[in-house]
Amino acid sequence: MLRLLPPGLRSTTTHGELRKQWFSDEAMDLILSCDDHGVIRAFQLCYGKPWTQKALMWTEANGTGHFCVDDGEGNPSKNCTPLLQPGGGFDGKKLAGDFLERSGQLRGDMVFFVVQKIEQYASEQRRQ
Repeated sequence: MLRLLPPGLRSTTTHGELRKQWFSDEAMDLILSCDDHGVIRAFQLCYGKPWTQKALMWTEANGTGHFCVDDGEGNPSKNCTPLLQPGGGFDGKKLAGDFLERSGQLRGDMVFFVVQKIEQYASEQRRQ
């Protein structure tokens, strides 16, 4: 179940005017960027941890994108920075269901918002 990371690991930081909250469990990470009124202005939902990580990202300015996470670990003697690569298979129905199962500690408005963006992106992908 997604939980807000404790202060020592985490969680709430200020980036510009947005406040970031990081929720995590063994299979997903959700990073929400909210304004001073609690309105979500951006999010990153990472899923498929730890093996086939993907990320769904949404911002007010740029809309939604889906990415594969390249962990950069092709050489065991190097610790490289993970990179986001556009694309990767996207199953919106499965992602929405998995997210709903794991979202028990999130506020209802946050859950609704993220699920709505997942469904909108899935609908856009079906039309293409």
